[in-house]
Amino acid sequence: MGPHRKYQQASARRFSRNHTSYHPQYEGTDEIRQELIAIFKRLACTGNVKIFLSSRPWNIFQDSFSDIPKIRLEDLTRDDIDLYVRANFLNNPRFQYLLRCDQKAAEALIFAVTDKAEGVFLWVRLVVRDLLKAMRDGDGIRTLYRKLEEIPADLNDYFKHLFSSIDPQHMREASIILQTALHEEHDFVALHPLRLLDLSFTDESSPDFALADSFKHDKISINDREALRFRLDSTIRRLNSRCMGLLECTYNPDSFFDLFDEESTEEFQDTSLYQGRKFEPSIYSHVFDSPTLLRPFMLTVDFFHRCCRDFLLFPHIQSLLHQYTGGRYDARMLIINARISQFLALQNIECGRSISLGIASYLVSALSVPEWKEAAVSIRAARILQPAIEAFSCYDVASSPGWYIDFVLASWQEEKSNFLTLAIDFDMRAYCMAYLTEDQVQAKKGRPILDYILRPRFATEQFLNIGSQVPNIDLLHRVLTFGADPNGLYQGVSVWALFLSSVAEWLQRGFHTSATNKEAYLMALRMMINRGAALVLPCSWVLSEGRCRLHRYGLFEIGYKKKDRWPKDIPTIEQAVTGLSQPSYAVTDLLATFQVHFGPELNGLIELAKADGYQHLLSK
Repeated sequence: MGPHRKYQQASARRFSRNHTSYHPQYEGTDEIRQELIAIFKRLACTGNVKIFLSSRPWNIFQDSFSDIPKIRLEDLTRDDIDLYVRANFLNNPRFQYLLRCDQKAAEALIFAVTDKAEGVFLWVRLVVRDLLKAMRDGDGIRTLYRKLEEIPADLNDYFKHLFSSIDPQHMREASIILQTALHEEHDFVALHPLRLLDLSFTDESSPDFALADSFKHDKISINDREALRFRLDSTIRRLNSRCMGLLECTYNPDSFFDLFDEESTEEFQDTSLYQGRKFEPSIYSHVFDSPTLLRPFMLTVDFFHRCCRDFLLFPHIQSLLHQYTGGRYDARMLIINARISQFLALQNIECGRSISLGIASYLVSALSVPEWKEAAVSIRAARILQPAIEAFSCYDVASSPGWYIDFVLASWQEEKSNFLTLAIDFDMRAYCMAYLTEDQVQAKKGRPILDYILRPRFATEQFLNIGSQVPNIDLLHRVLTFGADPNGLYQGVSVWALFLSSVAEWLQRGFHTSATNKEAYLMALRMMINRGAALVLPCSWVLSEGRCRLHRYGLFEIGYKKKDRWPKDIPTIEQAVTGLSQPSYAVTDLLATFQVHFGPELNGLIELAKADGYQHLLSK
């Protein structure tokens, strides 16, 4: 399977997860439940309808459905649960000793766990884990019985029991860790699971620690294996002691960074032997003694089970978590700062380039989400990232899986791009407004800054909340004020002609053409005409491919074929009339082809173009 295919599959998985809404368990009074029961019974009487319902064994359900065929899950799973409990206990040396000393009591403990489970495998898994830990700590049969009796049979009550057992002095850090683990990106497909290395920064004094002038970015060393091992070992210890098993760290070579593992096939297959293994001392040497830097980045953190996440999302639990952090903790800020530190630590490490590229893509994406793109904090973060990202001078797109940043870096040399143009591509508005100057507009070589604004890199994406998808009118006004020339050339074609052709293509292909975005296109067209955009354009310019690498899931979009973008019946103007060396199109005729998309609002723009001198040109 090629890297682009892996990227698409990983994108789908991450997008599905990030865009799945959380729906808490339905709670209500018996009266409301009775109404629901009545609805289902009416549906079942309509004919050709079969309904499968599951419920707790509450009286109201037992009374209502007593005459309907039913299955008790606990009756079907009891033997399997007994096998699970027995296998785990008998694999423990201390339980083996307890069994030899008092077989009857030991067997009774297995029976008691199986019986209390009531068919719920997750409950069994959690309780067996806790009882094995108690055995390890020296508890005998009687103490194990007492602990089993104290454990609630209901899962939510069990989670409350776990949560309340966190040491009070650790509650603030536990809250920070849990809120960070709950954070999910909804504005873009992050493709980055939470990593143990991310959580190694939870002991910093504030989530924006990396943005402080006093912060030393050499604090973390990726090359120092002993220091990195100690750092991650300390983090896993804090994770275990603060979160009481709600979170666990696993070694996942199948995570997204496996695309970059440069080890031999035999060596890489060896990494997969530990896939999904809980991170524990037995695999430390496998992770830290490998010549590749990649393996510590494969240590991911997630909830023990999805039910743990659901429990922590209940409003009253959220309120409790926020109580220990003085309100909602800024988990995105912490993750961004943690990854800034990781990104900078990788800069001088040759084999860390592929890792740092993925982190850089996450960072510039995170800085361009709606609540960050215009915030002052994004300027501070961007300033730190600028020199390191601009150092990605030689870039091989063929070896990349398709990070968002790839489609900027792939044409970096060709377009003579810089961090400012990357910020325009990603719509990092605060940074652009702070650092876009007249000198930069005038001195820019290669692709003009005006063209970056008019032909956004992310115009093809309709579900992302990152990246510039339509011309930014504020930036457009600024660069035109700074003297950007609508008729300036890029690759032998005027920026104005490229823009018109791009608008035609976007409209033809339906790229994100909401009313708001159409208004932005109209405004941009008007501003260009007002700033002296040519009103007669050579046919070859208008029909050119207008090369610009657009992001679209790993594909480089160069546009439709020439014949697809414009209608075939647009009249041409001969050279004798225009004085140009080839037939031309009148801009008013080109604009008229947009009428079906823009409606009557386009009429004023066409009249403006006529008034600005087209008829005068023809009369000459």
